[in-house]
Amino acid sequence: MSIKNIFKQIRNSEEFWTLTYLAALTYVISLVFYTVLFLAAPLLIQTKNFITLGIGSLSYYLVSAFYMCHQLPERSFFLFGMQYPICARCVGIYIGGSLGGFLALYYERPKRLSGKMLLTFFIVLTLPMALDGVTQTLLYQRESSNLTRLVTGLLFGFGVLYAITSVISGKAKALSAQLKDVSKIAFGVNTLMVAIILIASLYYGIQHVSKQTALNSALEYSNINPVQTIVIYIPPNAVRNIKNDPYLKSYNDVILADMLGVRYDDHKHGVWAVVLLSEQARYEGKTVFLSETGGEYIYSDAYTGKLINSKTH
Repeated sequence: MSIKNIFKQIRNSEEFWTLTYLAALTYVISLVFYTVLFLAAPLLIQTKNFITLGIGSLSYYLVSAFYMCHQLPERSFFLFGMQYPICARCVGIYIGGSLGGFLALYYERPKRLSGKMLLTFFIVLTLPMALDGVTQTLLYQRESSNLTRLVTGLLFGFGVLYAITSVISGKAKALSAQLKDVSKIAFGVNTLMVAIILIASLYYGIQHVSKQTALNSALEYSNINPVQTIVIYIPPNAVRNIKNDPYLKSYNDVILADMLGVRYDDHKHGVWAVVLLSEQARYEGKTVFLSETGGEYIYSDAYTGKLINSKTH
């Protein structure tokens, strides 16, 4: 049998497109779940309750363990003083991918886009991120902004998931009448995944140090009577990657500078940075957290609570 005939059989195989639709649907549902999880993580990791703390902290650790994002603070958005577990571009990719995949799977169009139109759509929406990434990371011509990263990520995520999932959905719906059963399987798989994550979060939440505990430990350790306190969670991959940011030297940020001396191998669950200031915080020059301000900066392991170092500025 020729290769051409093999591909022809695949194109017309109900079983192939049904299984592909199952994979696509399972992926899109999980993508939506993780998008919600990552967007909620900055709030959850600040809570005292070990269940919500576990869900939040596990979100950051999963990103690090599977190297899903560099987690650099200077390339991330913050919510109530805590950065998201994924960078600004990844936030865009996750949101855009969720919207694109969901739209391709569930929106019934009178006439589906042709393969050529989908390819053009894919290229047009992918090109902005490619240009932004190449000029920043490979050519080092410029440092992108988080807004640009977000927008280009949105376009890329939407374009990729919509184009691919639209083809799969169109073929499957044209050839198969069993897609309702496929949907039940996809939801079942994701329900199992959510249950596993929740169980893992219970264990992780018991072990992980809370924001309040990190603050209390720092206050007991220090002799300073602070006029202002700041508690910041530095995600695991940020600990690993801050020193590799080629644009870091342009930042006048005392916490980023202090983190250069922290070893990732010793702190794979992240670091709590507790800042006890003897004066009001200054945000002068190019900063993520704050420029050098008088006080004590105390860093501890987010999983064991063990003191890493303490610096006076």
